[in-house]
Amino acid sequence: MVNNFTALIRTMRPKHWIKNFVVFAGLIFSASFFDLAKGLTALVTFGLFCLAAGAVYIVNDISDREKDRAHPEKSGRPIASGELGVLPAGVSACLFFAVSLSVGFYIHFHLGLILTVYFLVNLLYSFWLKDVIILDILVISFGFVLRAIAGAIAIGVNISPWLVVSTTFLALFLALNKRQAELAETTEGVTDQGETSDAYTATYLTQLIMVVTTATVISYSLYSFSSVHSDQMLWTTSFVLYGVFRYLYLIEVKGVSSGQLSEVLLKDPPLIINIMLWAGAVVGIMVYFH
Repeated sequence: MVNNFTALIRTMRPKHWIKNFVVFAGLIFSASFFDLAKGLTALVTFGLFCLAAGAVYIVNDISDREKDRAHPEKSGRPIASGELGVLPAGVSACLFFAVSLSVGFYIHFHLGLILTVYFLVNLLYSFWLKDVIILDILVISFGFVLRAIAGAIAIGVNISPWLVVSTTFLALFLALNKRQAELAETTEGVTDQGETSDAYTATYLTQLIMVVTTATVISYSLYSFSSVHSDQMLWTTSFVLYGVFRYLYLIEVKGVSSGQLSEVLLKDPPLIINIMLWAGAVVGIMVYFH
């Protein structure tokens, strides 16, 4: 029983749940972090997206189990290796999605709708869109935007257009760099990353990354400038610049592999410190100048 539970959790990819922290953006930038009710609601929303994402990963692993068994790394996944049965995995996925959807609609009707769209779009990505050039990275970006909007709706705060724009470009930045790392691995013969890795070229991805990197920094600067405490919030742009440059350094210079990109925020001390300083600066500015 314990082994099945552990295998189920591994199949849900908890290391990827860090992406769901985007739901707290509305809580932070609305200066609502001292509101206990809103904080708990945001935390529950984070949990709902973890359940929904976990359900998608389970469905994906059930569908790809035969293909995964022939892969040197993916063959160790619980469903592919037989550690976790297809039936209990499928029932768990349905249960997780049902709970996520039910609680989401209970909190706010639009939150439930967003969770439904998030789940369906991710299924489309897993079965089809991940192999469609350009659409694959746009879908990843869309998922981040849905999380940010959902976090704001859940706690009843206004959704800033600049929050959507900043989230979009940041997500594109992460997705494009992931494709860059995947392409490098495919070129070196490390692993087979699928059709999109073959469709992209290093030059094309570099050009896209240059555009998106610039747009990410500019959009965040404009977002901070649109804040009530615009003069003070602009100070936090330096942390964003460092974070973007550090992330590029880890991929381009250090050669972080595509399989590690979801973990890089948890394993690189300078990046962790930078994120903590950025969060502390944002909270401090919101509190002191409120």
